[in-house]
Amino acid sequence: MSEMRMPKGVRKITVVQGDSATVVFDKAGGGKKKKKGTKGLKLARKSLRRMAKAAQTVSTELVDRMDRSDEKKKDGWVKDAPKNVFKATKKGLKEMRKALPI
Repeated sequence: MSEMRMPKGVRKITVVQGDSATVVFDKAGGGKKKKKGTKGLKLARKSLRRMAKAAQTVSTELVDRMDRSDEKKKDGWVKDAPKNVFKATKKGLKEMRKALPI
């Protein structure tokens, strides 16, 4: 029998006999991938991502609150601005606390 070349990533081939021959490929997968990045910078990266997420939370929450205030009252976003900014910032600070490595 001639030698067959297997595609990359195939560990084994199982041939199931029946009315018609069926070939099943078992691909190698699920192995650990090599981590990219320096271990020492992992904490810094995680903290920075959480701070960015907190900033995003503040802006998203503020826009949502402004829209709700504007729907309720005429020029509601202006009237409720201090309260909305305070509450959105409060929510963002809760997210920011998670960013601290302590």
